[in-house]
Amino acid sequence: MSSIPPSEAPSSDRSSVSVPGTDIRLSRLGFGCVRLTHEQSEASAIRTLECALDFGMTHFDVARLYGMGNAERILGTFAASRRSRLTIATKVGLLPPASLAKRPGLVRLSK
Repeated sequence: MSSIPPSEAPSSDRSSVSVPGTDIRLSRLGFGCVRLTHEQSEASAIRTLECALDFGMTHFDVARLYGMGNAERILGTFAASRRSRLTIATKVGLLPPASLAKRPGLVRLSK
């Protein structure tokens, strides 16, 4: 489903960095998912994520608060068949104002 010609896609030799003390590699450019729920449809949001991946972005930033969980759901749908190629970051304790209690049980490292 790649929509970018190979000649225009970024080279991978210098497009990622290591996270010190881990075996995790992140793309130098990440994709912030806050606006995913502003797309006209979920299909449009998925196409946007595919385009980001085509351009070499493998690091995605999301939070439960973005679209009241819809951005996480959309990213989850997108990531399901690509999980080994992606890194996903989220915010800890960023909850809707009506729910200020932090919930450590929701935090975990996933590989």
